[in-house]
Amino acid sequence: MFLRKLNVRNFKSFVDVTLHFNRDLNVLTGVNNSGKTTVLEALALWAECFRKQTWQVSKTDTKRHLRRGQYRLDYEHFIEIDSVRCPNFGDIFHDLDPKATITLDAVLSADDGSTFDVGFTVRYARGSNYIVDIVNRRTDFRALNDAFQSWPAPINVIYASPVAALLPREDFQTPPKVRALVGTQQSMRVLRNRLYQLKKDAARYDEFLSSVGFVLSDSKERVDFVFDADETRDVSLPVTVTVGPKDVSKDISLLGSGTLQIIEIMLALHAERRDLNIILLDEPDSHIHRDIQRRLVKKLVEHTGNTQVFLTTHNESLIRSTPPSQMFHLEARMQKEYYPIDSLPATGKRTGLQPSRQLRILQSLGSETSIDLLNALEAQRLVLVEGEDDARFVQAIVEQRTSPKTKFQAMYWSFGGIESFLGRITHYREVFEQIRNDKSLWAKAAVVLDRDSLNDQQRLEMFQGLSEELSIPVYVSTSYTMEATVLSDVPKLKLLVAALMKKEHGATPPQTTIDGAIDAALGPLSNELLKRVADPAYLKALYHRLRLRREQLKALGIKTKAFGDDSIQVDHQELTKGALANNQIHLLANKDDVVSILGAAYQSASIPFNALRLFERLIDAATPTTWFAEWSELADAMK
Repeated sequence: MFLRKLNVRNFKSFVDVTLHFNRDLNVLTGVNNSGKTTVLEALALWAECFRKQTWQVSKTDTKRHLRRGQYRLDYEHFIEIDSVRCPNFGDIFHDLDPKATITLDAVLSADDGSTFDVGFTVRYARGSNYIVDIVNRRTDFRALNDAFQSWPAPINVIYASPVAALLPREDFQTPPKVRALVGTQQSMRVLRNRLYQLKKDAARYDEFLSSVGFVLSDSKERVDFVFDADETRDVSLPVTVTVGPKDVSKDISLLGSGTLQIIEIMLALHAERRDLNIILLDEPDSHIHRDIQRRLVKKLVEHTGNTQVFLTTHNESLIRSTPPSQMFHLEARMQKEYYPIDSLPATGKRTGLQPSRQLRILQSLGSETSIDLLNALEAQRLVLVEGEDDARFVQAIVEQRTSPKTKFQAMYWSFGGIESFLGRITHYREVFEQIRNDKSLWAKAAVVLDRDSLNDQQRLEMFQGLSEELSIPVYVSTSYTMEATVLSDVPKLKLLVAALMKKEHGATPPQTTIDGAIDAALGPLSNELLKRVADPAYLKALYHRLRLRREQLKALGIKTKAFGDDSIQVDHQELTKGALANNQIHLLANKDDVVSILGAAYQSASIPFNALRLFERLIDAATPTTWFAEWSELADAMK
């Protein structure tokens, strides 16, 4: 279970703001007063309303199909709010207007794809009380009972302290008292108690120690805690700690702020888990070195299970370390709908070093644009591509290929087409070999090119020749373009389209409807491809394009035998006829052809079709059964 969407109305600086979240890590950034902390407080308040509105049914409720002992959310109810800090009771309302009604409407998504609309309204009552009501009184409480297993408290919220200020002394506290302090942004007051309780679960405690060691020292030094007290006989709870085998055991309060923050965050990840664990971290990076920040993000992204992390920051290093798919950029607007920044449209075609998606964020925070060159120097790979679309596809494929999904530390250089690449790569090699950090940019480089109009022998000659001449990994797609790879296995594509529809729209049209629409669209496309290859103007352009390819390869010292003038056009006509006869339409179809086919499938299912980031979305929706072999080949080439 995870929070898919949250709509916030009339809460603090927000009039009407909607956020579409990831199921794992969500990093919120923006200038001061843009609403980062407000989002965390809205999440905390929503969870508090859920907890305080939950009550157990004392007898069978036939109207709501609930059995005795099951749970539902109450209607109008007076509560005190302790999850949001405010000096005055009217401070939580927009413009401090106590007559306003706060709405916190969330969409929860279960692992089976089912969704639940669970929202609350908050109105000012009197004194320290507020009136809380549910938004949707027709909520299917029976289904909600089945979706959650940890009633009466299926949602666990940990609001980690923004500053790691540990008390010099801490007494044993009861678990309810610990949970209450954690939920009210006072988790550091009971850090020792939380460590003590976690140690009772040996397996989870070992996972916690491993995570702390990885983030702090890249697993080079182990962190150990010693508890010299017993809750059955002692009042005070002293905890000592060592970092590495040569360290002297010292009281935990003597650790630095950065180390305490890492312990606090990892403890939040590994503490008691419920059906949905919401971890709220308000600028946890204040005292953390950038290498530690990078490993912290890696651990947060990799952390599996039913844990959802929400983190605010405007730290440049942490932003650079975070995948764009996990980042939200808030703009200090009272009304706005936010998606991860990787869903934003591209700024336009450009060649050269492709700007990271974080660049616009860093610029808005006053950082320098030279950050992208620094990214390239620190990247695992510098991938040389024909166009910026290819850069996004490679990133998505390599990241999705890993399990669990991890960030591919890569930067991209676009040449604006294969002709530009072949004509200029020798000069770029000389430059890239001179720019280095731990090793040169060229040593980190890899090449990804489209097959375009080449037949099998021409593709093989170009691939082998470039691999030998450049001495870096080279990948030449077996499909006409990267987009056309989805046509390499049409039955698999049909299943993938259905999965994408279900994921994004909750729609499950009959598979036969999708299959029929795609099959119907393939027929006219085949006819169009036959007409295209018979067009004299097309063949003339093809001749000049392939002839230029041959000359450019020859200039690089690559011998070619399959690019003869007399056979170029005939070879391509044979390629077309053979591909269509063998149902290999992926060898011929371009991006527009593929978009047309997928659009027809959506139209047949009466679902709105959005071509923006279509292929990245398909990659993200793919599972092992709907994963294309060519994607695996590309991912392996980037290792």
